[in-house]
Amino acid sequence: MPKFRTQMVAIIRRSYSNPPAYGAYIIGTILNNPTLYNEWKTNIRTIYECIHSMRQLFYSKLKQLGTPSMFAYTGLNSGQYQTLIQQHHVYIMSNGSIHVCGIISKNIDEIAQKFYDVITNYVDDPKL
Repeated sequence: MPKFRTQMVAIIRRSYSNPPAYGAYIIGTILNNPTLYNEWKTNIRTIYECIHSMRQLFYSKLKQLGTPSMFAYTGLNSGQYQTLIQQHHVYIMSNGSIHVCGIISKNIDEIAQKFYDVITNYVDDPKL
């Protein structure tokens, strides 16, 4: 049994020690093949549209039911919400929730732009 265990450990170690190489190989194959690349882009668009429509539908259903809430969960990570607070002066909860009563028609464009900036441009800062 010890020899079996040694062999299994060796097999497992080879499998787990270099998993990014296979993923990189797959991505390289897709990105360098125009047919696969176009299929990948189509799949990404389909996934995006599905997620977006579910998000809109979920919001509509909650609104239709009259679900009470003054907070919205943004899904921002800790670095993103800290960047919003420290650099953009948009104050949200540490769990990423925002108090929607603080959003009014006069500031919604500015707040949306700041969220967009943080979500699309955030680079993980070890100091945050």
